[in-house]
Amino acid sequence: MISTSTAHVLAALFVTCYVGSIYISKDARLSFSNTKVSLDYGFARPKLQNERWRDDPDVIRARLVAVCSGTFICCAIVHALMASESANAKNSWTPLQMTVNYLGCTSTSILPHLITPMLFLGPLYAHFLRGTLPGQCNWSFQEDLLSFLFSVAGVRNYFVAPITEEVVFRASVLTVYHLAQASKIRMIFLCPLLFGAAHAHHAWETYNRYGRSPAALKRAAIGTVFQFTYTSIFGFYCSYLFLRTGSIFPPITAHVFCNIMGVPQPGYDIMMISNAANKQPLLLPTSLVSSALYPTLLAGTTLPPHSSQTGWWSAPSLPGQMPHKRAKRSVREREKAQRATDLAPTISIEHESIPKSVSRVLDAGQIRREYRKKKRQLDGVGNSDEGDGRHKKRRHNTTDMNDGETTALRIKPGETVTQFNRRVETGMTPLIRTALRQSSAQARRVRREAAAQETLKRGKQGDDARHPPPASSKKGSDPPPTAAAHEENIDRRSVTKEFQVVSTSVPRRLNDVAQEPPLIKKLPRGAKHDAAPSGVLSMAQKAMMEEERDKAIRRYRELKAGKLRESGGVKLDS
Repeated sequence: MISTSTAHVLAALFVTCYVGSIYISKDARLSFSNTKVSLDYGFARPKLQNERWRDDPDVIRARLVAVCSGTFICCAIVHALMASESANAKNSWTPLQMTVNYLGCTSTSILPHLITPMLFLGPLYAHFLRGTLPGQCNWSFQEDLLSFLFSVAGVRNYFVAPITEEVVFRASVLTVYHLAQASKIRMIFLCPLLFGAAHAHHAWETYNRYGRSPAALKRAAIGTVFQFTYTSIFGFYCSYLFLRTGSIFPPITAHVFCNIMGVPQPGYDIMMISNAANKQPLLLPTSLVSSALYPTLLAGTTLPPHSSQTGWWSAPSLPGQMPHKRAKRSVREREKAQRATDLAPTISIEHESIPKSVSRVLDAGQIRREYRKKKRQLDGVGNSDEGDGRHKKRRHNTTDMNDGETTALRIKPGETVTQFNRRVETGMTPLIRTALRQSSAQARRVRREAAAQETLKRGKQGDDARHPPPASSKKGSDPPPTAAAHEENIDRRSVTKEFQVVSTSVPRRLNDVAQEPPLIKKLPRGAKHDAAPSGVLSMAQKAMMEEERDKAIRRYRELKAGKLRESGGVKLDS
């Protein structure tokens, strides 16, 4: 599949190749004199000797070669696009088969070719009354067939131009928009606008042929708008024919027939059949009846019985689209009515007339297997289907991984750079995940070791501050610590401290702890609601707190004096 912007670019490229080809060659370009001529409205000026006009035989031949070359380039672009699509989707079709199929080079029934003549029943009836149809009295084989169809201008108007224009503006443009998954409404009513815009360059020729005057400019503008309108409407019709039939031949025959008949002119036809005045009243009803029956005939005869093989109007058969998406119920009921009854079931369940919910339930096992397989491929486990355990251990072999990396780094035949990059990234996914896990574990290990060393360092400093070494009787002789004391010191350091130890060189005394109790940074859950509201203390509350503080200090001094008496120490004056 391609994006919509890519489809726009390719469609513009097709139009540029076709229209620009007639301006590349010097022999195909037109040349006019710069003189301004005042002419009566509706009359063209005579051609000068050094000018090159559109209907000159040498200009026609050069332009036929140019548009054929441009059409070949457009078909080559479509073929390259199909080659890339078949490589991406791993389709069984070859690129040439896909190109032929999507350019509409397929056979169809005779009925779609008769739709356009049915629309022209009124003009055909007028030709019948004038006797100008093939085989009638006013028809000439030499003038109306050989000179009309097989002259240089006839080959351009009725053979080369219809075929090349339909291949480029119908088959090629609709193919790229179909690959972009554009809707049928857009393909029918928006793509033909390119076909109408491609005829806008005829305005320059009209302006020069009619004298390069303001009247000529007005005529060129009106003619361009009218030509854009009816070519766009005709493009709507041909696009519908192409999408319904899946073949380019019905649009080509419609294009040839419309070029022969021209734009319907009921007033001119009535004026020209004056010799059959008794049959003139039937001309207008014939045109109205053909116009009324045209939509019914168009819808009933254009869709072939096996339209799903065309890949256009019914469910798209392009690879990569979702197969469970089905047509609307009305379409399925109509197709079911067209088929016979009591048929044997097909080999594919997606073509059976069962509800979509039931088909999803029946395909649940296959959907799960595909999901697990895809998940294992994304995780780098491989394509192994052994076991469906959720907690299955994954083992990676280093040798196999290295071999896989060597294979993954080699681009395969027919593989694009985007596919190769995606395959390399998919293969490196398990290695990246393993490296991330190892780096995270290493970082956590380093942080734990640093925290442990910091804790041991702070514990050692606190122990040195609270337990100074005893004074030795001899200076310079420190008794070596015993093994039991060393183990006790290690056990004491490993115990988590209740209060934060301040790292300082000054020994901390017992009175320092009493004067500066530890701070509780976070209250227990629910303690904030039970706490008394904070506010300014009264004098009674301050006196009570001072009294309680004096009691605590007095009890502490009594306790300290008792411990000093028990140890035989001397009481210090406070």
